[in-house]
Amino acid sequence: MGREPDVGGHPAVQHAARADGAGDVSGDVTFVPGDDPAAYGVYVDESDIVWVSDFGSNSLLRFDPITEEFDVYPLPHDPGDVRQILGRPGEIWGAESAADQLVLIRTR
Repeated sequence: MGREPDVGGHPAVQHAARADGAGDVSGDVTFVPGDDPAAYGVYVDESDIVWVSDFGSNSLLRFDPITEEFDVYPLPHDPGDVRQILGRPGEIWGAESAADQLVLIRTR
């Protein structure tokens, strides 16, 4: 079994669902892909694409909320352990804390 990150002593959530402004969840639950998902960091880019760091697959995941599909971007180091994801238009940046390296994904 892979490492399981936690937030405030609670295991990380391995699924996503839509919620309206009142907090009501609607639609189907979308599970993070992979055999042993361990989602950690989340970033929403300027195109409303959701980026998730996944310790379980050692990758960054791109989730399109329109198609509800994931694309997987494997990290160059194993483990990479991206704990922070940030970006600017056309770029997604991840900090591989286990490798002391930065990762850049160009979206344009």
